[in-house]
Amino acid sequence: MKNIVLVFLGGGIGSVARYVLTLIVPRTLDAFPVAILIANGLACFVIGIVSCLMLSKNYINQNVVLLVSTGFCGGLSTFSTFSNDNYTLYTSKEFSLLFANIALNITVCFVAVVLGFMLAKRM
Repeated sequence: MKNIVLVFLGGGIGSVARYVLTLIVPRTLDAFPVAILIANGLACFVIGIVSCLMLSKNYINQNVVLLVSTGFCGGLSTFSTFSNDNYTLYTSKEFSLLFANIALNITVCFVAVVLGFMLAKRM
């Protein structure tokens, strides 16, 4: 039961953080979903740190992994919103923004995980 509560709390905090990002980060280039790109990149960076510390140094206990990686990052990272934004760009015939959104999210999120690992290795 404790594990479920940890994931629930982390997910709630991550979801609220994602919502706040959508309020404070304006869409640019007319329709580009910058807040979701930031949320996805941030979640990937955090999960990179936690994963590295857990895997390479056994530095983090399972409760932190459930709270932060599964919960917070799961609530903050927004693949369903990302996919819906892509569909909206597609149906709006904003093809250049659609491809930019896909490419940037994949690139930013991969680089964020790598940077998270690199930072955590220095800890």
